Amino acid sequence: MTVKSANVRINKYSLSALYSGIKRNPILFGYGLLLVCQCLFNVFINIFKNDDLLGFDFSVMYTLAIEMWKQKTIFPEFMYQTTLLLDSPVPLVALFYGLSENIFRAYGIANIILTGVQVALFVKIVRLFSPNAKVSVVIGLTVLLSPFIANYYVPNAIGDLLNNLQVAAAYYSVRISIGLLYIYLFADALKNKSKRINAASVVLIAIAAVMSFITGMSSGLYLGVTYLVPLTLVSAAVMLHRKELNKRVVICVFSFGALILFGRIFAEHTFHWFTYDDKTLVGVNDFFTNLQGIYLGMLELMGGLTRFTGAKVFSPQGVVLLINFLFSHIFLFVIFVFTLRLFKTKNAFEQNENTSPILNLSVIVISILIFMLTLTSDGVGHYPIRYLTPLYVCMVVLFTIYLDPIKEIDAKKCRNFHVILLCLLIVSNIYSYYVYLTNTISNWNHSVQVALKKYDAKLVYGTEEPKVRSLRVLDTETVYKTFSVEDYGRGTVYHWGDYLYCDDVSEYDGNTLILASPEHYELLADYYKSKYVYQETLCEDPLFSVYLAKGNYFDHYNGLPKKGTVRNLVYTPGVRSQNGNIASDGYFHSDGSQGYILFGPYSQVVRERAAFDSYFNSYGSYSLNDEDIGVYDFTLIYEIINNASAQIAAGVFDVCTNNGTDIRGSIEIPTDATSVTLHDITFPDTSAAFEHRVYEYEGVEMIIESIEITKVEK
Repeated sequence: MTVKSANVRINKYSLSALYSGIKRNPILFGYGLLLVCQCLFNVFINIFKNDDLLGFDFSVMYTLAIEMWKQKTIFPEFMYQTTLLLDSPVPLVALFYGLSENIFRAYGIANIILTGVQVALFVKIVRLFSPNAKVSVVIGLTVLLSPFIANYYVPNAIGDLLNNLQVAAAYYSVRISIGLLYIYLFADALKNKSKRINAASVVLIAIAAVMSFITGMSSGLYLGVTYLVPLTLVSAAVMLHRKELNKRVVICVFSFGALILFGRIFAEHTFHWFTYDDKTLVGVNDFFTNLQGIYLGMLELMGGLTRFTGAKVFSPQGVVLLINFLFSHIFLFVIFVFTLRLFKTKNAFEQNENTSPILNLSVIVISILIFMLTLTSDGVGHYPIRYLTPLYVCMVVLFTIYLDPIKEIDAKKCRNFHVILLCLLIVSNIYSYYVYLTNTISNWNHSVQVALKKYDAKLVYGTEEPKVRSLRVLDTETVYKTFSVEDYGRGTVYHWGDYLYCDDVSEYDGNTLILASPEHYELLADYYKSKYVYQETLCEDPLFSVYLAKGNYFDHYNGLPKKGTVRNLVYTPGVRSQNGNIASDGYFHSDGSQGYILFGPYSQVVRERAAFDSYFNSYGSYSLNDEDIGVYDFTLIYEIINNASAQIAAGVFDVCTNNGTDIRGSIEIPTDATSVTLHDITFPDTSAAFEHRVYEYEGVEMIIESIEITKVEK
């Protein structure tokens, strides 16, 4: 038999088998075809469309991955938000970014790999319950991979289910994978106690242990509370019922729990990173608000509701919302019925019986209790999709296991159910992917990026934070900062998921730009407006008018340098002045009155230039920390414009601690000079807060430009 004839026979057999399978189970074929299309769409979006899904919070993750590779560390100097993002795709993305030099392709590849991990763990958990499960696995995977776009108006927001799990920044993909791995390991241990542990299980336990330490460092006790605690409680109940100790379960409980706790302590004491584990218990009113918030959040997660109104009932969007509304209730009804049946099962805890349904249910119950009893609804009246994603995935596992007993999908009693279910999924998927594929948010960003190149400015400030965050991902050669102009016109710069360079005027000397509306620009202080001159309006959008300055005049870092020199301007946040005013030139002009004319920093920015310290504004003197211990030179830059009494000294420049009671150094300000320096000011410990002060004598008028502080290497 020739190779050609063999291929013909194989192809005929394959086509014949395929046709026979379709004819025998057309609905199963429909589910399978939908699953294949979902996989292809997800791959396409990850490889070719990730730059069109560049959103507000997601841009932080893109930027962090870039910084990891640039700084060649998984702990770059970066202003984190509520997690270090080590238990997210970011570290893997950083590696792929170094290989591809394309952050969007890098993220896409990482997402495809992590989606495969999620699918593999999902299948292993279901197959533990029923080794021969095929039909239900296919159906469950179509639900797991469904987009369910709820936030139609902003499809690139962090609130979308697909964006949390499989595309864009896939914020929860690693955490979900760790949680599924926990469930599988516990279920496998409880079902196969007597079976000798194999090499694959040892490897999975080791992986789970390593990831426990990483998630403990990054997210604190989150996975420990939401997964490990309920799994431990159920496992303890099973072992008590069976009256025997399961060593594998004990190993998992103590090793994973200890590593999560150790990771949290390690990050706290080594990197000074503190997670937000402490929650507040609710009152009576909030309890019922939280209860309905879980239900409403689940409807939004599955596309049954959207927080934005205005969709016409018979528009494509309105129809899909109604379809998703119907599907989500079918889904929740199936979960409810299965839960009732599960409680009626008498042998669920017997020897070698599978406990994966109960383990998944325990995670669901604990999560719901946490949401009901604590203030975690993010202030929106219902729970955001990102909070409910782990809950939803466990529900999909239960949904899949519930469908498994139906061996013949074309049986008369369930055919209509599956026809309805499949049709709902197909229509929802088609519209949801249409929204993803037609989204072109990056077009605006690219056009702005190109327009800004001609100004040769490597530092850009903008008032529209979401757009500015997106721009910094697209243009890695330019530093983009976001700021507010409503703080007395001072231009307070935000640090909330931000890189930590060009944080004061001493670090950059070149052209800078402001992107702001004319209304925002007018709110700026005159000394800013005198420097930044209008150039053009981008994309016919007044929110993005361009203002150019030949230098950097935003100084949002004040206090002591970690090394080198920082230059604190007179309008730096925290520096206070009186007996004069800050003129349009950006300098302080005194009025000749005697007294302290410049002092601070007070409203100081507690912002370490190390990677893990917090950022916030507080009122009070500059509190010293361990890195501030050392020796410094303080230089006052000034100009005498009036000396009516012909004095030799214009005043006194000093540095003090303990609210002025402990003078660290003091020097008179000569009237015949333009600068004066206090040398070798020593801060031997962190017991006191410091401030620098300028005292002016009567009849003398001066202009103060800045105060330069240099850390002296001894």
